[in-house]
Amino acid sequence: RYDAAVDAFTRPEVEALATAFDFGAVRTVVDVGGGRGSALAVLLERFPSLRGVLLDLPPVVARHGPALRERFGDRVECVGGSFLDALPAGADVYVLKHVLHNWGDDDAVRLLAGCRDAMADGGRVLAIEGILLPGNLPDTAHLLDLEMLVLTGGRERRKPELRRLFAEGGLALERVTRLGPLGHLLEGRRR
Repeated sequence: RYDAAVDAFTRPEVEALATAFDFGAVRTVVDVGGGRGSALAVLLERFPSLRGVLLDLPPVVARHGPALRERFGDRVECVGGSFLDALPAGADVYVLKHVLHNWGDDDAVRLLAGCRDAMADGGRVLAIEGILLPGNLPDTAHLLDLEMLVLTGGRERRKPELRRLFAEGGLALERVTRLGPLGHLLEGRRR
């Protein structure tokens, strides 16, 4: 049920990502904490010259990696490991789809710094996150903020907080683009 729920909102967000960001010159993308690889699959379908890497915990990759490899062959690599320890090096783009909100500030900065250290020259971090609006206006991100706090110790953040996390991770947050009702694309590059 969890996987099906994630897939239900992944496709529209990643289709919007594929329109908002120019993947034309991208050779390799890493889906960081990508679970079943649903986001990566959308990108590989849409951009036939793209090569993808799915990074998630070993049991997740063992469960879902074979289907991705069967579908995309040598265009996809599945790596089991913790993204807080090491990231596959040399990719052009690192996608973090609703990953940062699972973590407190220190671990979120550690993850962003790991992306910065691993990326190829000219690489980008593309984070998809909800953004808290100022004040107490009714908003789905506020509900998700409470859910993240209770379930994971993470949280949704306001735009200045996200900018600070990127900066502390050695990245400049260059652009924020709304992708849908909850997702915003945060595009960062090495500072």
